[in-house]
Amino acid sequence: MSSSFSFTPDQVAGAQMGLGALGGLTSMLGSIGQYEAAKAAGKRAREAAEANALILEELGAQAAAEERRGTRKLISAQRAAFAANGVNPGTGSALDITLSSAFEGEVSAQRAAYGFDSRAYQERINGLLAGYRADTAAGSILAQGLGQGANTILGGATAALRTTQEAPTPTGAGRVKVP
Repeated sequence: MSSSFSFTPDQVAGAQMGLGALGGLTSMLGSIGQYEAAKAAGKRAREAAEANALILEELGAQAAAEERRGTRKLISAQRAAFAANGVNPGTGSALDITLSSAFEGEVSAQRAAYGFDSRAYQERINGLLAGYRADTAAGSILAQGLGQGANTILGGATAALRTTQEAPTPTGAGRVKVP
């Protein structure tokens, strides 16, 4: 037993439009999902960079504190040595040496903090750039997907239009050709 199907041009045109619309919407929805994933990746990149920058700043503060602690130990040792040798540590050359040690110690502390702070700044810049690149890619993905979806929908509509225009006229007098 064999069966044969016969579809009218309007039925074929309706199927073409329906399938074109379905394919186009599927493409559009897929691009929206990819867009959201790319935007989320950009946000994660910025958040990770900020977290890393905060860690670097904390490490810088710890390194500076360690430098200052070392300077205090050095100055204490210098003052004890001066006092042991009968030199007043609060006047003259002894004071100059102590002040010089304090100054150099603070410079070392600032240098240690600055090294970490500059790395934290660079980490933030890298995070912003990664986020910007992800956001830009997301926009391109969305635009391309929406364009492809619209093209698919229009392609289905064009095929349906051709099907109905090439069909026999209602009077059956002939076919209308689409250029």
